[in-house]
Amino acid sequence: MEKCLWTLLLLFLVFETAAEGKIVKTNKPYSYDLLEQDLKNIQIKYKKQIEMKSIGVTHFGRPIWAIKLGKGERNIVLIGSHHGREWLTSTLLMKMLESYAEAYQGERKFGFKSTTVLNDVSIWFVPMLNPDGVAIQQNDLTPFPAEHQKRLMLMNECLNNFERWKANGLGIDLNRQYPAGWEALDQEPADPFYKFYKGKKPLESSEVMALTNFIKEIKPSIAVELSYGRQRDLLEL
Repeated sequence: MEKCLWTLLLLFLVFETAAEGKIVKTNKPYSYDLLEQDLKNIQIKYKKQIEMKSIGVTHFGRPIWAIKLGKGERNIVLIGSHHGREWLTSTLLMKMLESYAEAYQGERKFGFKSTTVLNDVSIWFVPMLNPDGVAIQQNDLTPFPAEHQKRLMLMNECLNNFERWKANGLGIDLNRQYPAGWEALDQEPADPFYKFYKGKKPLESSEVMALTNFIKEIKPSIAVELSYGRQRDLLEL
């Protein structure tokens, strides 16, 4: 069954380029505001195919959304934007969600795989785990208090352009927040920074804690982080 699930995931990833989704656009940077707008429209159009809920909030109060597609008891989880500068993975996951929902609604094949498999296996999308970091990377500091904007500037080495930003809104690198191997990670930087700061302890960040609790709740067979140049099975962490 595990091999079947991995094959299903691979097929979905391969055939995503054939999608004909019309709600999610790819012609501009994908912001948290766009994400919420697209989710609202997708929920209206595919209300019988999807289920949406918040799995937690960021330190600055943004809901972290998870969307279930399918009716199966077995689960796959796909996570985007662990890093602020990786918002393109959010675009990809949202395009995938819309495309699969459209095919599932129409009872059509996706590529050469029937979407009826979603009656047995559900896909959970967490398209933007780090919305605060995405906003910072897109140089939108307006949602943050004025005093914290000054702290963000210091974390970014006093540069006005935040396009290299990886961390969350507190300067913690979410990829370095998982318990497995945390002690072995480099101690530098020792303070919040635009990248690589692992925090004072594992699961310190509200985003990773929310995801960890969600994973424990639904017990997926596969949980994959989409990142530039790689994918990672979070169940190995």
